[in-house]
Amino acid sequence: MDTLNIEFRYVRIYLEQLLGKKIDERLDAELRKYPEIYSSYWSKYSVKIPKKLSEISGLAWKEASVACYLVGKHRSFSDPLSITTYEKEGPFLDTLTHELIHRLVYQNQERLPGFWNWLKQKHPDATQLTLNHVPVFAVQKALYIDVFGENGAELQRIKPVSIKDDYSLAWEIVDKESYVEIIKMMKNSQSEQA
Repeated sequence: MDTLNIEFRYVRIYLEQLLGKKIDERLDAELRKYPEIYSSYWSKYSVKIPKKLSEISGLAWKEASVACYLVGKHRSFSDPLSITTYEKEGPFLDTLTHELIHRLVYQNQERLPGFWNWLKQKHPDATQLTLNHVPVFAVQKALYIDVFGENGAELQRIKPVSIKDDYSLAWEIVDKESYVEIIKMMKNSQSEQA
């Protein structure tokens, strides 16, 4: 399947559990607006982005729908899908597509052992966090260029250049190896298991 329905949810108790503290009524009222805002942002891309992610990666969605929890300023993560709240559409789309790619790759782990072996052999000193982000950033870059044109690459998360952390090292690998070559290797090394 190459489509994915996303239901945006704000659940106060979920956010309070993540934060380890109660949130005030003002913040609660503000966050209650975001499911509608994000549904509006996402509606423009809800068919195209999941389909393109599947086409670019060669991987199929294993779920027809997913709940996406909105978590204020808490960091985003892919499972359960939880997204930081942003006022602007660009950072929201960037974060959501990033976490969706993580989900897509994770759901298809059994098809990617050859890719992971290749990546680990090429970059034996890279951390697992860095290696996990190489296919994510490669697919994300291809998606942005495909959906938004050459300027679409500017929508990507700002590549950290002042510090050498796991994320910036993943970007360096994507830039050095070429996102096109990484995706090609990812597709060519997929096993037929589903």
